[in-house]
Amino acid sequence: MSSTTAASASPSGKGFLPGIDSGSGKAQGAQGISLPTFFASLVGGLAVFGIELFLFLLIKGKFSRI
Repeated sequence: MSSTTAASASPSGKGFLPGIDSGSGKAQGAQGISLPTFFASLVGGLAVFGIELFLFLLIKGKFSRI
């Protein structure tokens, strides 16, 4: 029984459900983020936040419990 457990926990991707382990370790090779990418993500997040805030303020008067 322990050999089955060891095979399913193997990081080689040949154990139980190999699709789960297929991408392990890829993030460690892609360290760092460029400054333009960071600012693009920041602006995108702020845009989504602004849209959500605007929609909330637009519809909050229609609900008495908010």
